[in-house]
Amino acid sequence: MQDVISFSFSKVKIIVGFVVLTFFVLVFLVLLASSLFYGIPLGTISSIFFFSVCFLGWLDRYKVLRKYLQGLPALQLTPHSLIDNTNNISFAWKDVLDFKDVSVNTGKGGKSHSIAISLNNEADYLSLVQGWRTRLMAQLNRLVVGSPFSIETNTIKESRSTVLQSLNDFKNKYSHSR
Repeated sequence: MQDVISFSFSKVKIIVGFVVLTFFVLVFLVLLASSLFYGIPLGTISSIFFFSVCFLGWLDRYKVLRKYLQGLPALQLTPHSLIDNTNNISFAWKDVLDFKDVSVNTGKGGKSHSIAISLNNEADYLSLVQGWRTRLMAQLNRLVVGSPFSIETNTIKESRSTVLQSLNDFKNKYSHSR
């Protein structure tokens, strides 16, 4: 096994996600402008909630796009830690308990795939999370995938099974070393 493995971002997946979410945000802003200027009713709280979810998703895609343009790997496995550049956090192998493959239905047959990370001292890592949006996403992750920390495999070029196998191999090899 190699001492360091890097997984790269998928350029196509990142750009497509960013463009789609940009479209939804722009459509909502046009609807909002027409509502304000022409008195056309915008809708209910659900449309504002939909916009909020799309906007938070857009911010996340923008963050990932910036990381891709900086040339950073999406995920890096070293003998000491798992470095997740999509979420700006790293985990020491000794703190990782388990990985779980999670698929969440996103509607109309779509799925979002991620790998949930179980930690033995989750609170310590949650204290490292900075920014209200990142803390909110960690809490939403806990509700959806069972852990505040997960790796979104939809943005990684390599297959989900390859990433999961490498994570487990590194955890088994390095979790007992100090």
